[in-house]
Amino acid sequence: PAAEAAREVRAQRGEAAFWRFHDGLFARQGELTREVLDALAAPLEVDVARLREALDDHRHVAAIRADMAAIQATG
Repeated sequence: PAAEAAREVRAQRGEAAFWRFHDGLFARQGELTREVLDALAAPLEVDVARLREALDDHRHVAAIRADMAAIQATG
């Protein structure tokens, strides 16, 4: 869910918001509930309802899997 949420933050607010969200994820490792993901996204002016929809329908999973396959293919 954290990777999916990060992808949605990037889709909505761009690279700068993505990296701020990324830093927040690492600061809160071990407690990444949906509520925490929402709380990290809200100050970045992310549409939290859209974030929740993206998590529910897993709209970024295919892209995440493609990235992971590309990384594994490079060894």
